[in-house]
Amino acid sequence: MRQPTDLEKSVARFLVGHFPQHVGMHRYGDDFGNDLYVADIEGAPERDFVTYSTIGLSEYEHFAGDVPVRIELIGMCPVGVENYGNVVASCAFHSITNGNSITYGSCIQGIVDDYNISASLSHVTFVHPFKWDDLARVHIADHDILWLMALPISSKEAQYLSEYGIDALERKLEDAKADITDFERPSVVEQ
Repeated sequence: MRQPTDLEKSVARFLVGHFPQHVGMHRYGDDFGNDLYVADIEGAPERDFVTYSTIGLSEYEHFAGDVPVRIELIGMCPVGVENYGNVVASCAFHSITNGNSITYGSCIQGIVDDYNISASLSHVTFVHPFKWDDLARVHIADHDILWLMALPISSKEAQYLSEYGIDALERKLEDAKADITDFERPSVVEQ
């Protein structure tokens, strides 16, 4: 078992210092020998929720256009939803294994279905971490790290995202006052 890198240790220390709640750390691995840590923080960003954050995705370079960026993922779910930490970790592994950059508005198809946690939401897109605005850009160990929020979306929403972009989808979600913490919420896109 490999030891955590200096950057992983720095990100973990940052999370422990950032959240007043207990921060648990768990190592996740994939079928290709990749591994990373995921932090779980119960009671964050508010009571009755659990926040999950990758620790180690920032070791891999991502690109926003031609600009290299360091990314970590963050997501939240109600307490009692099993396997959402696996969804967040699997998004990171999808990027590591396939070499696909995770950026604002990118989408990973079908990844929620792998864990059977929602009948209505199958995919994940990535948005500004509005529940944790102070994590949008953080300087850690000589790196600017951007956290992106993993947001489960429906198939109709994924199609809408593909056609109209992330800003349009976010407006739809806001206009519908969608409860993004409800993993059984209906799609905000009708057609």
